[in-house]
Amino acid sequence: MKQPAFIIIGAQKCGTSTLFDLLSRHPQLEGSKKKEIHYFDRNFEKSYNWYLSHWSVRTKKILFEASPSYLYFPYVPKRIHSVNPNIKLIVILRNPVERAHSAWKMYHLKFNKQHKRNDVHDHRTFNQALQEEIDHLESGNGYKNMPYSYIERGLYSDQIRRYLQFFAGESILFLNFDDFSDLRGVGQKCTKFLKIRPFEKVNSLEIHSNQGPKQKLTMKKEILQEMKRRYEIGNRDIKSLTGMDFDWSD
Repeated sequence: MKQPAFIIIGAQKCGTSTLFDLLSRHPQLEGSKKKEIHYFDRNFEKSYNWYLSHWSVRTKKILFEASPSYLYFPYVPKRIHSVNPNIKLIVILRNPVERAHSAWKMYHLKFNKQHKRNDVHDHRTFNQALQEEIDHLESGNGYKNMPYSYIERGLYSDQIRRYLQFFAGESILFLNFDDFSDLRGVGQKCTKFLKIRPFEKVNSLEIHSNQGPKQKLTMKKEILQEMKRRYEIGNRDIKSLTGMDFDWSD
């Protein structure tokens, strides 16, 4: 039974849509009919045949999908491993403060204009949302009661370690969002990781962004300092895990 050979598992607002579009243009690869299937987080009660129905039945290409929430939810790595322990995974990381702001813009601006997504619209200002999450985390509660988790989704270290409990390090490719200004270079890293032919050429692709008016990143000083503190504690071993040398104080 043909099944996906790799999954782009996140992180949210780190360029997964751009990478999905890029890899879908490779002649040896076939992305799922819709980018985010959410089988391993939202739809795991459905059959595996339902999951596989998101690709062409007779294709001979290498299959893949991209659901950026897979990195965040702690029960997903075990589920993926139970179905395909030999699958490869691609992770994109981004400065966590910038990632949080991009996620807030999506929920606050973009989903407010798309009425079909009003159910997830975040009416709060960025500072209000962050302060409420800080208060929530200080109370000892976890992700289950936070619908957006702007801060917590940027605590990459714990999320990566959960995957390393089930998958060897060589089966995971880590990419840096900042490198997406050079899509050719990103494409080369992916084709080398997947052991397929290099791209003959990379056509122009725009990095996906939130629609709506530009919003400058403005944060209260005390909130920014609290975010930096949490990221310094939670991500101090990111370099050893991924080879990336992030400056969490940016």
